[in-house]
Amino acid sequence: MPKPTFFNLPPEKARRIEEAALDEFTEHAFKAASINRIVARADIAKGSFYQYFHDKKDLYKHTINQIVAQKLASFSSVLNDSGSTDFFSQLRMLYQAGLRFTRENPRLQKIGDQLLRDRNSPVYEELVQENLHHSDQIMQEMIRKGIDQGDLRPGLDIQLYAWLISRMNVLLSDYYLENVHPASEEVFMETVDKMIHFIAAGISQKEEMT
Repeated sequence: MPKPTFFNLPPEKARRIEEAALDEFTEHAFKAASINRIVARADIAKGSFYQYFHDKKDLYKHTINQIVAQKLASFSSVLNDSGSTDFFSQLRMLYQAGLRFTRENPRLQKIGDQLLRDRNSPVYEELVQENLHHSDQIMQEMIRKGIDQGDLRPGLDIQLYAWLISRMNVLLSDYYLENVHPASEEVFMETVDKMIHFIAAGISQKEEMT
């Protein structure tokens, strides 16, 4: 997390540093990213950088957390749906919202892709673990709603299934990057549908999925 001095900066200067970080992490994976290039782009002294952040990882995590916050905000229309959308349709709509976010924010998505391709880095595991709780909370609320609407079997262990689905989402991204070529939205949604069908076979209220 940035030091308090960063949050006391004039908004324009703070944004300039964040934009410089976005540019650097778009062009370079975490390990290859350079503080020297970031401070040059932001037009600040290198010594000032360490007044605002502990190290490169601190800035990187701040950047990723900002991207996660923006992506979660883009899901609000799906998550705030108080209608009768069933659990599995809502889950599919979240993936579609994610694709829209990718189209509208290619620079942010490229940083996310860089992170996913760097799974052997300790910072990858750190960031995934720190941010999975957001997904767990979303899934818990969706499962509760699904049970109340009769989409899902009553008596499900909500915490367990939310945890499992959240991690399956991460694994799906890993699978897609490693195995699906050429990449396309249509092929991605076909992969999503296969995963949703797999989940539905285990927790749907219906005895048999078609």
